[in-house]
Amino acid sequence: MEVAERLAACVSPGDLVARLGGDEFVILISDRRPGCDSAQGIAERVLAVLAAPFPIVGDTVSVAVSIGIAIARPDMDDAGRLLAEADLAMYAAKRNGKGRHTVFDASVSD
Repeated sequence: MEVAERLAACVSPGDLVARLGGDEFVILISDRRPGCDSAQGIAERVLAVLAAPFPIVGDTVSVAVSIGIAIARPDMDDAGRLLAEADLAMYAAKRNGKGRHTVFDASVSD
């Protein structure tokens, strides 16, 4: 619950934070307007807020996260494909070490 609360604090009204299951979350960023945070900016904020220890029953625990970013394209009409691209980017971030984010790059994965 604390992770979800911290994630929700990183986004704007109209954006969506949801738990996919286990320790995986998704953030759906609504259409960005000039002056709004980029996906990478939000990812940096998420990394920062989740780096702070979590108080748990008189102790603290830390988490390390990897973030995959997928950007919807005008020709994309498949939410499952967008989620799969974010998943591929997340695994690329994990390969580079925890505490990172990576943007999906179709030219690398095709």
